[in-house]
Amino acid sequence: MAGVHVAWMIHADAPTARLMSLVVDESCRGQGIGRRLVDASVVLARASGCNRLELTSRLERAGAHSFYEAAGLAHTSKRFSMPV
Repeated sequence: MAGVHVAWMIHADAPTARLMSLVVDESCRGQGIGRRLVDASVVLARASGCNRLELTSRLERAGAHSFYEAAGLAHTSKRFSMPV
């Protein structure tokens, strides 16, 4: 399952697609399903006029980070947050 949200960012000249969730059942991993979901998300982003696909991932998810990099995403920023 992949969830994509398209939104305009005030600092951008085109909308941004955010990959909000990407889930592949653990028993099905390693079969290319996640990569196909990322690819489909890129297609959706382009069709929506976006010039960027981004996502956030928790620091301790090293395996996911390796997957994202292999799928063509780059580590480009840090995110800061706090509970409220």
